[in-house]
Amino acid sequence: MWVTSLRVMESKSIRKKSNSNNCEANINHQQSNLWNVMHRIAKEEGLLQLWNGTFTSLLLVSNPIIQHFLYGQMRMRLLSLHRHRSKARSASIRNVVSLPSSSLTAAEEFVLGAISKMVATVATYPLQLAQVLLRLQSKNDADD
Repeated sequence: MWVTSLRVMESKSIRKKSNSNNCEANINHQQSNLWNVMHRIAKEEGLLQLWNGTFTSLLLVSNPIIQHFLYGQMRMRLLSLHRHRSKARSASIRNVVSLPSSSLTAAEEFVLGAISKMVATVATYPLQLAQVLLRLQSKNDADD
């Protein structure tokens, strides 16, 4: 579907640029239908070409996995630190109002989310770059 969607968007972009010739634009519009493009790709380039780039897309599923894992690990460690500090405080001072040991502030949650997203993005950036380069290479090969 990615291959087909990219081709449909590309044909729409070309159609907008060459909108001066209405007849040609109408023909391109008819040919840029999702199903027509899928059929044309399967017929001209082979059925497997419809799944071109799927492997790298599946590898990129690791981005939210890494993010969620890191967030969970950092959250557990921070909660553990809060519990430890809470016990130390309650041993020395009685009746102090503080956060429950099972919660974090909104700012802490935000920072944990930002850090985990940053690490996941940096870790998977080479995959994202490779995917873009593969798609550009496929496009250039098709144009030649």
